[in-house]
Amino acid sequence: MQIHPLTMNSCCIHCESDPCQRDAHHDTLVGHASTLHESLSLNEWRKILYQVYVHDVWGSLGKGHCKVIPECVKNLICEIFPDPNGNYMDHKDY
Repeated sequence: MQIHPLTMNSCCIHCESDPCQRDAHHDTLVGHASTLHESLSLNEWRKILYQVYVHDVWGSLGKGHCKVIPECVKNLICEIFPDPNGNYMDHKDY
C-alpha cells in the first residue's frame, strides 16, 4: 500500500480519517483499474472507480442516492486515469 504524504503524521486533511480513505482503498482501486476494458474512455474508467469506492464504503445506495467522495480519493482516481488536458467532471445533481 502506498502512503500519501498528507497522512504521514495525522489524519487526512480531506477525509479527516485515520487511515486516510485514499490509503485504505488504494490497492482496491488500483487493482480494479487493471481489470477494466481498453475500449472505455478515461472518463468512463474514472466513473467506474468512483462507483467502486462508493460501493465499498456505503454499499448499494440505489438510484438517486449519492454520497460525497473525499477529495483525496478523487485525486487518487484522477492519478490512476489522468485526463491529458486536465479536464475533469465534478459531481452532478440529477
